[in-house]
Amino acid sequence: MFRGQRTLEDPDLGRLTRSRGAWCGQVPLADGIAVPLSIMGKRNGPDPEGLAMATTIVDRADTWRPSIEAALLEHATDAGAVVDELPAPFYVAVIALGGVPTIEFGFEVSWDDDHNVGVCVRDGVVVEVNGSVLEP
Repeated sequence: MFRGQRTLEDPDLGRLTRSRGAWCGQVPLADGIAVPLSIMGKRNGPDPEGLAMATTIVDRADTWRPSIEAALLEHATDAGAVVDELPAPFYVAVIALGGVPTIEFGFEVSWDDDHNVGVCVRDGVVVEVNGSVLEP
């Protein structure tokens, strides 16, 4: 183990490793594909509220899908794009948005080659769509 690197086992999310200022692992989405997961936190562990929020992703992401897809379609329409198929998220992060823990689903989209789109969900509601996000 490298100096300063920390790893912990979460009973719901499995192995989480401290990397680049966050706690990183993987989370399986409803379609069964595991994507990278990043949870905000400090050196001693993930943010407790963020960790609790992350554990809800597996069970609830499928119920959030319609509103996430609607937000992506609106973003594409605003960009003047015609979309045949929406992408699957390529990462999920629990971030502080306005100081409040929020789940961000990151998408590589066909209508913008230069940027990824982040759809932020809090309490099952899309609260922001950001057309210029970086994978954590």
